[in-house]
Amino acid sequence: MNPLQKGMLATFSGVVFGSLVSLAIWQMWALDALVGGVITAGLSAYIFFDIKKVLLAVPQAWEKARGWRPSNELKKGLKILLKAISVIIVGVTAWVTLLFLLIPDAIQYLYTREFLLMLVGSMLLFEFAFIYVLKRLHGGNRISIKTFWLSSPIVILILVLDILKGIAWLATIGIPWIYQIALPTIGRFFKELLIAIHCRDRMMCLIDSSLGMIVAFLVQWQFIGGGQLLSIASILVGGLTGTAFFFFRREIVAIKWLKIQPNGHQT
Repeated sequence: MNPLQKGMLATFSGVVFGSLVSLAIWQMWALDALVGGVITAGLSAYIFFDIKKVLLAVPQAWEKARGWRPSNELKKGLKILLKAISVIIVGVTAWVTLLFLLIPDAIQYLYTREFLLMLVGSMLLFEFAFIYVLKRLHGGNRISIKTFWLSSPIVILILVLDILKGIAWLATIGIPWIYQIALPTIGRFFKELLIAIHCRDRMMCLIDSSLGMIVAFLVQWQFIGGGQLLSIASILVGGLTGTAFFFFRREIVAIKWLKIQPNGHQT
């Protein structure tokens, strides 16, 4: 496809995608649906224009942005934190699943104080048992019920120490790493990606798809109505209007009037 066809398709697709996002979130607040739809439509159209180039640029941009490798200390801290979190998540998930299998109508009592206290207490007991059994099985040793109950304070202490080590790592290494390495790396990645893919056609797709999304809302609210946020008819009108805007802006304004080749140079 040539740039004109790519742009028209990207603009129309952006309006459709923005409409889907709006319909998904409009129950929360209509203003969120409007703003989210317009932003999503514009960004989607920006990405959809020559999406093959975007996909090819992603690994290249990441390689340029990534100027670091995790140290041994960082790997060790991550391992400690992830181990504690993963064991807790698996244990709690297993216990909650088991509880609802044993008590099919437990959902009816979910918000009562007694049920919540019972749930938390039994969850803690199950969690300690789960962690202890996991540790013992990993070492290849069998345990008895008596051994478990006599050792449960030690299990609790081990769990608490694991969590504290994870928190200490997060405070001393993790948070500084996020601010000093992770966030700048992500920022450099998006900068390199935009440098690689940005052009005037993409900007026109972004603007015209956003305008098409606004037209879709106006058509629905002013002419179609029916108590709906959007309908197929209003989405089609918005998509076609945004596509027409793109065609007019590119072929008439840019090329014929201003004598600019939109995709010829990066802005």
